[in-house]
Amino acid sequence: MIDHVDPDMPVVVIVALGIVAPEAGFVRVYFLPRSRRVVNLEQLPDPQIATGPGAAKQIFANYANALLKHDRTALDEASAHVAALEHAVEGPPPSSNERGGHTAPHRLDADELHGTWTNPLLTITFMKNGVATMTTALDGVRREGRWSIDANGRLLTNATGTLEPIEASLHGNQLTIVIEGKRVAFTRVG
Repeated sequence: MIDHVDPDMPVVVIVALGIVAPEAGFVRVYFLPRSRRVVNLEQLPDPQIATGPGAAKQIFANYANALLKHDRTALDEASAHVAALEHAVEGPPPSSNERGGHTAPHRLDADELHGTWTNPLLTITFMKNGVATMTTALDGVRREGRWSIDANGRLLTNATGTLEPIEASLHGNQLTIVIEGKRVAFTRVG
């Protein structure tokens, strides 16, 4: 079993040592100086990523270029930026109250949702007439659908073809929608 620090050692070997490593991102490696035995990994904050029009597209283009070049260092750095983009889209993890279900979910109100919400990959506008528009940041594709709030304060959308409730929560200017089990966070922009 390999149990020392080797700059070219793949993450899979570190995982085999019983130390959990993130799929992508930057980590600090703690090891014993004499034996160079790895004792812990600390995940570092995500790298700063560009925002605004075309930023997500550029992050994916950099990742594709690194793949084509077969440059391990460039691929690792590009993977860290893709992971940072994913974390930005997911938003902060739910608070312990939300995870544990200790508090009742916030009932949404239609007046709270009117306006435009965005994240690095998608912009959604909820209009007062019940129309929602979604525009992707990667290719600018725009889709329209219907939305409303039911009597229980749940968001209803026809994203699946029929008007169905989806899990959504609102905390100030942060809207989080759960789509197929994945959190997608949006920030109000208008």
